[in-house]
Amino acid sequence: MSSDRPSDTLPSSVPKLDPSGVNFAVFSERFETAVRAKRLWGHFSGSTAKPQPRSTVPTQEEEDKVTKWDDDEAVAMYLLSQKLPDSAFLKVRNRRTVAERWAAIRDEFTHKGLHMQADI
Repeated sequence: MSSDRPSDTLPSSVPKLDPSGVNFAVFSERFETAVRAKRLWGHFSGSTAKPQPRSTVPTQEEEDKVTKWDDDEAVAMYLLSQKLPDSAFLKVRNRRTVAERWAAIRDEFTHKGLHMQADI
């Protein structure tokens, strides 16, 4: 039985983000590439918005689209959580969407990574 659901693991070539941010450039490139291959990058970029029913009584097709989006969002959140240090995960865990979590991680670690590279 095959499924069109994306796998819930990332390849070992995607490193875990270092708490100092020193590897953010490599981490973010490899992470994005792997997530794009799973066709979930839109959840991180925010370009895949949650489908909204046209009326107060959604059709079965609309319900199915919302369910698929919710399932894909959950997988995307899990993929991100696998590669974050505990300290970073705890900082973003209350963000509502994976796009919000990714933006917070990107903003914090881009800054940290630049400082670490300047010190090298």
